[in-house]
Amino acid sequence: MKKKYSVFISSTFMDLESERETIRKLVIDMGYIPLGMESFPATNEEQFSYIKKVIDDCDYYILVIGGRYGSVSDGGISYTEKEYDYAIEKGKVVLAFVHESPGDFPAKVLDEDPQLREKLNTFRRKASNGRVVKFWNNKDQLGYQAMTSLHQAVDDYPTVGWVRGDFQNTQEVSQEFHRAESELFLLKHEVNDLRQKMTEYESLIYLQFMEKTKPATQAEIKAWVEGAKSNYDNVDVRAMHKVRYADQDFILPSLYGANSVSVIVEKGVKVYRARNGGHSEVMYLDGFRKDGI
Repeated sequence: MKKKYSVFISSTFMDLESERETIRKLVIDMGYIPLGMESFPATNEEQFSYIKKVIDDCDYYILVIGGRYGSVSDGGISYTEKEYDYAIEKGKVVLAFVHESPGDFPAKVLDEDPQLREKLNTFRRKASNGRVVKFWNNKDQLGYQAMTSLHQAVDDYPTVGWVRGDFQNTQEVSQEFHRAESELFLLKHEVNDLRQKMTEYESLIYLQFMEKTKPATQAEIKAWVEGAKSNYDNVDVRAMHKVRYADQDFILPSLYGANSVSVIVEKGVKVYRARNGGHSEVMYLDGFRKDGI
């Protein structure tokens, strides 16, 4: 009886979205079942408990390390590293792929925090220690390496796999099953196409934001601080080097964590938000009010 193997794909998302999709399609083309964070977009401790159950049931575990360390849990460890540690703990067959030059990724997806960069380097060393690791430079090379490594793993380390349950396979049931399977396949591709378009739009919004704003001067920052003292007990401008100034209408992109910015907005300027605006902070010279985290 033909088996299907489930393959958990673990990586950061912002820097490796297209690479993840390449591996996901490859796994489907091989007749296997891809699993990964696309099913759990809002990673937190509660969701991680469920992810552990998915890893428990997977047959093979693929780790891809790029240019980011990733979202950090309460314990200071990224969820990607926690997934990897759990897979090792459970004795899963782990296939690791590490980017040769993480600094080659676009600056907007890299970790700006030196501590996160150091944690990424430590994670790279840990994933490379004691096992065969393949290094890659582009998604085509990564896809080829993942395909050949997965084929070899299936031959060298066969697992239980998944088979269809014992049910009455009438022609009507079989046709309905294939129809549903085809619809699911098409829906997944539509979702991936929409996700790709969303990524392209977000990149365009980010570029326009950078064009329509400029780094704030010390005088502009001081004007905001002095004016806001009457409204707020504690006037704190986060990360002075990341404060921008806007004197024309703009769209605020969704930026999170270390990528977020503070924007001083001139009077009369309108601010539009892409989705929820992420973790960025907007400081209005009109009334010296602010919103954001």
